Amino acid sequence: VVLLFDELYSFVEMRTRYGEEDNPWGIRNDTMKKSGFKFATGLTTINSRLEVSGSALILAEVGFVEVEADVEASIAGSLSLSAGKPGQLIPVNRWLSMMKNLMQSENAGFATAQIFFDGSFDASVTITEPVDFDAGHFNGWFETPFSLDLLGNTDGRAPEIAFDVSLPDFSGLKFTDIIDLLQKVLDFVIGPEESDTVESCSGGIFGKKFFGTKIFTKKIPIVGISACDFAIFLQVVVDTVDTLVNDCFKPDEIDAEEEEPEKSCDGTFQTLETKLRSLLQDGVGGKPAVQMKPSSDDTRSMLEIDLTLNWTFEEVKQLQIDLDEIFKGLNLDDDIALFAKGIVSFEGEATTEIGGSLSFTLGFGIEHIKSTGRKLPFVKGTTGLKVCFAVDTEMEFQATIGPFSANANVQFVADNYKDDLTLSVTLDENLNYYLPSVEAAFAREGFIVMETISKLVGAFDVSVAGRVSGSVHAELVGLAGDANANVSIADINNIFQQKPGAISGEITFVLPQNVNIRKS
Repeated sequence: VVLLFDELYSFVEMRTRYGEEDNPWGIRNDTMKKSGFKFATGLTTINSRLEVSGSALILAEVGFVEVEADVEASIAGSLSLSAGKPGQLIPVNRWLSMMKNLMQSENAGFATAQIFFDGSFDASVTITEPVDFDAGHFNGWFETPFSLDLLGNTDGRAPEIAFDVSLPDFSGLKFTDIIDLLQKVLDFVIGPEESDTVESCSGGIFGKKFFGTKIFTKKIPIVGISACDFAIFLQVVVDTVDTLVNDCFKPDEIDAEEEEPEKSCDGTFQTLETKLRSLLQDGVGGKPAVQMKPSSDDTRSMLEIDLTLNWTFEEVKQLQIDLDEIFKGLNLDDDIALFAKGIVSFEGEATTEIGGSLSFTLGFGIEHIKSTGRKLPFVKGTTGLKVCFAVDTEMEFQATIGPFSANANVQFVADNYKDDLTLSVTLDENLNYYLPSVEAAFAREGFIVMETISKLVGAFDVSVAGRVSGSVHAELVGLAGDANANVSIADINNIFQQKPGAISGEITFVLPQNVNIRKS
């Protein structure tokens, strides 16, 4: 028997006409009441798959080198969400309220939500500037599957990502190795003795002789200027190295009572580059170039460094006209010689503007032999110094020629035929030169061993290009007479090589008849 009732009725009473014994169907009087009910929820789980793609720039330190990786990622993942407890039913309203307030302490542990990632990476890896090295493209992967707790119920951790990247092995080189090498390199640039300074130009490449003549201190005839007059700009290099050494704590110099001494020698090669660039720029005023080039194989790892400094200058200098050496080299008769003596012996100075440039490249490096741990310092063939300048000036003064006074006008030019007069000192760019601490047995293709600093200095080639010309016009005071002198040095190399006839000139003297300029 099926009884259907309207759902709006909550109570139904059923009566029969027959007694229980007489009822052929066995139906008794009864009542039925619709009971109240509630929706309840137990353990709820949701699972889904997701894919993530993107890119990132990663910076890292590998030993003493900073590397940069541009990473493209293709990652697959899964989301797992569960709420409630197995075998426990709670009203839906309460379930929804707890889900809404999951982060409150009283609801801790009610739900979990985690994402699991796994996938691959494609990376373009480079060593950051100024180190010149491109490692190319490499693959990466999660070292272990990475999970992320969206509800923060457990301590988060960074993903462990592995890359198969081949980088130079710098484990044997340290920050202090480069600073020590800079000190050694200065020995051949400035000189190893305490008396050797930039101002004196007495040692190192500044003391370099060319055909027996010290090229940096040799005064150029007529203008009376030497290349050493401009070498003072390189004092900034000496000061930079001194600052790096003084700021660098060495283990045996650390104060035992100081709990956390400053460790300015710690850092990467990029840190060293930043210090070098900053210190050099303070002195140069321009933008010094600092480049580092690493390389590594099964035998050795090597780091090469190139410092390039460029100055342009425009100075006003006081010049003493230096005609004495010029006139001594000319074959003059007695009258002309007296005229020349009067010009040379004048008292006074002239001022002139000198414009030019100085370029200095210091290339050096250090090798680390992996099998023995030996470190071999060397100087690169790119090392060199180039001084360029030009002078074009005019001055007037009083001269005495015999018993007469004269008003003299001097004009002179020092250049390289409309270009700057140039003096350069360079090594062979195709070679590297081991410093004297390296034994001859380490010589190999492209690397030669220099037994002493003087031999290294002797390996520099000197090149000088330029000419000097000048003229003197003197008018006698009180007489209708004048004198003219024209002198020139067609190739300044001939002066340094002390060649005969390096100076050419012509002097003319016009005087009234029966006038003798010589003193009685």
